[in-house]
Amino acid sequence: GNEYTAFGTAIHDVCENHLLGKNDINSEKTLDFFELRFAEELKKLPKDVILRESLIKQMRPQGREIIPHIEPALKEYFNSYETVSTEESIMIPIDDTEYNFKGFIDAVIKTSDGIYHIVDWKTCSWGWDNRKKNDAITTYQLTLYKYFYAKKHNISLVGQSDSGINIYEFEYKNISDGEGKFRGVMAQEVPEAAYTGDDGYLEVDYSKIDVDFEKID
Repeated sequence: GNEYTAFGTAIHDVCENHLLGKNDINSEKTLDFFELRFAEELKKLPKDVILRESLIKQMRPQGREIIPHIEPALKEYFNSYETVSTEESIMIPIDDTEYNFKGFIDAVIKTSDGIYHIVDWKTCSWGWDNRKKNDAITTYQLTLYKYFYAKKHNISLVGQSDSGINIYEFEYKNISDGEGKFRGVMAQEVPEAAYTGDDGYLEVDYSKIDVDFEKID
């Protein structure tokens, strides 16, 4: 680790607390929390790491400048959303091997169209440019998180209808929505049958498509 990893961890913790509703992103208390976490992470670095005080001095105001932009950026990109989980542990067997896939997903959020989004907080000194967006390690990490998150929650593509609509088997994240395994479609994939329910989330009128919604377990 170094100054950059300490900075990234501090920003990560601010973002996580915000999604959990533990802070007002624009408050002085949140900015002070960032500086406290940054200092704590710097102290945790191995003794043989030579800290660059001039860099640390630059990072403190940079963090305070970044933080007020977090919520506006989330709103601009996702509009309405709810937090499903933070720091979700993944430990899933890898098919046909004796190994497990292990990881921690920074955040999972659900938007009003019913789509689940996997978030991995990143900080970098050169901006989120096309080179970084197309970096194989970064994209593979998110792809693997998506795949094993779906396996953990028993979401799987099981076939297609005669008209070519994807059919999935899944379990609801919230038991209040239904307990057990169900078979159906994703609302965002059938806009001709999708409508907004009273809770603001997309639902499906199955009478308009050639797929039946059913409980299978």
